[in-house]
Amino acid sequence: MAYTKEELTKMLRTGNYEISFIKKDGTTRKMKCTLKPEVIDKVIGSTNTPLYESTRKPNPDVMPVIDIENNGWRSFRLDSIIAIKEI
Repeated sequence: MAYTKEELTKMLRTGNYEISFIKKDGTTRKMKCTLKPEVIDKVIGSTNTPLYESTRKPNPDVMPVIDIENNGWRSFRLDSIIAIKEI
C-alpha cells in the first residue's frame, strides 16, 4: 500500500514505526522512527521549533523523521517504502 506524506505524518506523530525502504544506493534499510513531539523534544531540545528545519526547499517526495536508534533526523523517499510496522 502506498502512503501519502500526510498519512505517514499522522501515524508517526502518534506512534513508533519500523519502516523498511530502499536506499539511494539500492540497499534495503529498516529504520525505527517517529515524529512524536516528546521524542523530538528529547532529540532537538524543544517542541516549539518547527518539526524539520532545513535550508533546502521542502521535497514533497521525501519524509523527514526522527531515527529512534540514532537520535537524529533522517529521511527516506515515499516511493522507496517496502513495509511499515508499528513497534
